[in-house]
Amino acid sequence: MKADKGDGYGIKVSSNAQTHDVGAGVEFRWDQKQKDEGVLVVSEKFFMAYFDLRIVVKSSNEYRQLTITAPGSYDVTKWTDNTGKEHNINIIWLQLHDVSIC
Repeated sequence: MKADKGDGYGIKVSSNAQTHDVGAGVEFRWDQKQKDEGVLVVSEKFFMAYFDLRIVVKSSNEYRQLTITAPGSYDVTKWTDNTGKEHNINIIWLQLHDVSIC
């Protein structure tokens, strides 16, 4: 889903961090290039305290938002827009949403 700059909040994971263990059962690992793709691992432990995890992915001035609602391993990849331009990932933000605010 398309997002904008205002959606860029939460736990910031920049591309110069090889691995970021957020705690609460969430970890983000950049690929070897540390600039274009990574893997998000979300354990069942996470969903005992939170109802979802939103990820905002930034590439230059483009933003995309993903919502994770189940445990698993998720590839966070670069994307190509409708003009054919490829977008490498610069930064991601992890937004943890507590079950108490449902």
